[in-house]
Amino acid sequence: TYTYTCTYTHTHIHIQIQVLSRHGDGYIKNHNSPSPSSHTRVQSHLAVARENALSCMKAITGDSLAAEYLLMCLISRVTERLASLTLGKLALNFSGLHRNFNHAGFISLLSHFVPNMKVINLSVKYLNESAFVPKKDYDIQRLLHGELQLPAGTVIVVNELTMDEGVLQESGIRNLGHLKKLMQSQSLDYDFQYYSAPFETDCPVIILSEGQSMIGSDARVAVGGNSNFGCAEGVSEEMVQGARHYLCACRSTSALLEEAAMAHVEESIVQLRQSAEGATELQLHYLMGLARLQAITWGRQGVEKADWDRALALDRERHLKMAQ
Repeated sequence: TYTYTCTYTHTHIHIQIQVLSRHGDGYIKNHNSPSPSSHTRVQSHLAVARENALSCMKAITGDSLAAEYLLMCLISRVTERLASLTLGKLALNFSGLHRNFNHAGFISLLSHFVPNMKVINLSVKYLNESAFVPKKDYDIQRLLHGELQLPAGTVIVVNELTMDEGVLQESGIRNLGHLKKLMQSQSLDYDFQYYSAPFETDCPVIILSEGQSMIGSDARVAVGGNSNFGCAEGVSEEMVQGARHYLCACRSTSALLEEAAMAHVEESIVQLRQSAEGATELQLHYLMGLARLQAITWGRQGVEKADWDRALALDRERHLKMAQ
């Protein structure tokens, strides 16, 4: 783990990014000393793979910005757990959708690109009557399964468009809280009746909603008025398979902030801190996470200045779309 500390008045920003290479996929390889020609071929191959994956994501979302965020969400994973922060995750909220939106079609399309998926169609009845977390049954001495007890890497799609009117009972409120905690901290409180114990999770979360999500998110992307959202066309089976391999390889990779980019990032952080909006520590961690994910999509083990600048540009564009 590499720790880079930027210190300002009353503020300490710790940016921690791990380098990890535990994959055997052909898209991203850890070369110790690649020749210039070999490096060029690898980068060219990665550029083609990235473009193919982005084309698939754009076919699903019908929008370039939404495609970028969907790509980053699908390859995101927890990289560091601090006292009050879980870094690396990117919970994504697609908002502005109508209730008559073909959410089933969107979910079906998305399922072709991920190894595991859990769909949660929210309703008052479902929240009130379901068990979202595992619970210990002492009569049979077994831990009963919970809806959110999922393997790492499972993509969770929370569909708020199915939410109806009614009264949430205490169990429903608790379940909504469990879902929010999983989104925020990627942890789940197992119920042992007399006490609860937190267990770590690592599941990318995508939320479909009309307005802002009930459980919050790391990034809200407005897709209202986009009639092509969830209506993929022109995507071949070969493209899908290529995108699946690429996403899997990216999710197994991490990136390190390059020394050459440190001064640039530090200067940018100072400007963000001094801006009228005054970026918070949480927002800076979010932007650093975006930059890291951008680097990974290009197969780089180092976060470069271009990755940081691209993260800022994507975030600005996201805010502009929400304001429209």
